[in-house]
Amino acid sequence: MKTVLLFFFFALTDCFSFAQSTCGCDSLFTDIKKKVTDNYPGYSFKVTKENEISFQAFTNSVTIASKNATSDSSCFVVIKKWLSFFHDHHLSMRIKTSKNGSGKSVPSITPATPLKISITAQEIANYFSSAQLNAVEGYWRNDNYQVAVVKRKNSPDIFDGIVLSSSNEDWAMGETKFILTRQKNIFQCIYFTGDKTPFKKKAFITKNILDIEIAFFERENYSAGDKLNFTEYSYNRDTNNPAILFPKKDLALIRLKDASLGQGEKIVFDSIINTNKEVLNKTPYWIIDLRDNEGGDVSIATGLFPYIYTDPILDWNTVKKTSESNITTWFDTYIKNYYENSDSTVKDYYDKKMANWRLHANELYADDKNAADTIVFEKATSFPKKIIILINKNTASSGELFAIMSSSSKKVEIHGENSAGIIDSDNILTYTTSCSNVKLTIPFGIRRWFEKGISYDKTGIIPYKKYGNTNENWIEKAYLYMQTGVNRK
Repeated sequence: MKTVLLFFFFALTDCFSFAQSTCGCDSLFTDIKKKVTDNYPGYSFKVTKENEISFQAFTNSVTIASKNATSDSSCFVVIKKWLSFFHDHHLSMRIKTSKNGSGKSVPSITPATPLKISITAQEIANYFSSAQLNAVEGYWRNDNYQVAVVKRKNSPDIFDGIVLSSSNEDWAMGETKFILTRQKNIFQCIYFTGDKTPFKKKAFITKNILDIEIAFFERENYSAGDKLNFTEYSYNRDTNNPAILFPKKDLALIRLKDASLGQGEKIVFDSIINTNKEVLNKTPYWIIDLRDNEGGDVSIATGLFPYIYTDPILDWNTVKKTSESNITTWFDTYIKNYYENSDSTVKDYYDKKMANWRLHANELYADDKNAADTIVFEKATSFPKKIIILINKNTASSGELFAIMSSSSKKVEIHGENSAGIIDSDNILTYTTSCSNVKLTIPFGIRRWFEKGISYDKTGIIPYKKYGNTNENWIEKAYLYMQTGVNRK
């Protein structure tokens, strides 16, 4: 009997608690609307004389709808609809789920994607000590999460990866980090990333490691013989890690599926480039794979620019909305710690920069005279001869920016599918709202290609050559194209 007691603790909690919340949907919308109007640099570009009347009518209809919203989900849909007018994914609501070890539901104003399961750590421990477990059941962890994988009630082939602890404050105990469905020797997996975006992946167990393609967990207290080095395995298996490969003698495959990396990782990637310099200088065809690159710091890949270059590379500057709230939040988010530990020269630089912004308070202000700076090298390298950059619908932010900057080269064509379109703005700031668990993100700057009538957020980057079938081998397709195709310039 003990083996089934656990299942009585499993219950999906009600995700919607807006009706009991102390913050009303109408007051929340009023607050968000004012913050966007006062602080969003794209507002005057997107609310124009041509659409001002229709936008005001649209805003009035959303105001009425917010007053009539009776649930979290309906409020979320109403406000999201208004924010979506601006076609800027950096302008968004974020829900902060409080950590709660009791397993009780935590108030939220958005429908949660992961399931919430009412169970305590002790109840899980009791189950593990008394039940006959499947091979995948037990405790697993990585650098960010500890999870317990437990069989679901009345579903012997479905297993929930329940969060026990997390370094990500947006995750609470009892939420499902992943759901595994057994199919012969592997599992079909729904995996929720740090921001709770679901991805369908395959999963399997290799000794002490649970491999979910985009995430890896090590079994605790593994005692079934030799075990794999978790750090080494996860780095080698994680296709998000930057790498330079040579799958064919005339082809370099440069894997940049995750540029969400800092200065330390740039040093690592520059070292990888340098290590492979001799071969790169003789390799005629390159494929730079930016699929699923969600952005971060574009500087990690700038070491490739000397090879890519044929014509000046445009490095677009931004205009900033110099509201006092934006200036203060920017400083606290990006500069404060560095500033406080710097010498007087650095402090003087930032003091003058912010003083200048305040002289132009509440304007759209450009630090730079030119809309874009140019990156120029002495000459183009002989190799590579042709470069294809692969993008897909998940290529976003700085991943998109790298593709745009590289496209100035006569060597380069962009292939794949339209990118995510999360690139027109940058320097994301987080604001509190009238609801304590709801945050609003607003970009501080907007790229000055707007002045040239250019925008990528509505359509994403449109590739020169579209690949319609995601099941195709895009690497092979791009390689064959370079051998037979004609460059666009």
